Amino acid sequence: MSAQAQRNQSTYAALAIDVDHFKQVNDTYGHQIGDDAFEIAEKIRLNVASCLLNDIAVRVSIGVGLYQANYSFTDVWKHADIALYQAKNNGRNQTIIAQ
Repeated sequence: MSAQAQRNQSTYAALAIDVDHFKQVNDTYGHQIGDDAFEIAEKIRLNVASCLLNDIAVRVSIGVGLYQANYSFTDVWKHADIALYQAKNNGRNQTIIAQ
């Protein structure tokens, strides 16, 4: 990506979305809260899609990884990353929650 940006004299951004203290929410309210995480991610995606940047439509794909017992951050991030690639492979501009 960096080499392509240099060749094209352009820039790019990478975004990672994390819900602060999500483990505490899961511990208190249960994993059903994962559905709410999906809804939040979807609202973010729709809000980004409704904005124009210098008359350019910006779209995002979002992968959501959920913490489960005995998961490390790396495990959660890996699941989110896999879900992100699924969103991109399914046509982009969507939110996928890791299974």
